[in-house]
Amino acid sequence: MVSATPPHSQVLAKNGALPPPNGEWVIERQLNEIVSPLLSRLSTANLILTPQETQVALLVREGRSSKQIAEMLGVAVVTVNFHRKNLRKKLGIGNSPVNLRTYMLSLKSG
Repeated sequence: MVSATPPHSQVLAKNGALPPPNGEWVIERQLNEIVSPLLSRLSTANLILTPQETQVALLVREGRSSKQIAEMLGVAVVTVNFHRKNLRKKLGIGNSPVNLRTYMLSLKSG
């Protein structure tokens, strides 16, 4: 199973802004509450996503552009587009005109 730690928390940790030693930030707890249903849906669909694909999927669902995702994850835009293409293939919408973000949002509410 892929870690449910939101990419935002990982970015904050890398920048030296760590939560208090005795607990997690409220924002991290709230992000986990939002992210957990989507990750559960993806795992019950028997999808095997890489950790980076999972991060990209969560950020796409938030409405981030490929450029924004690339900056957040410290990778090239072409890398993000590669992960988006793989996500579409794994979700069965590879050749479909369905918007990836719209599809990801439907997984959360479905």
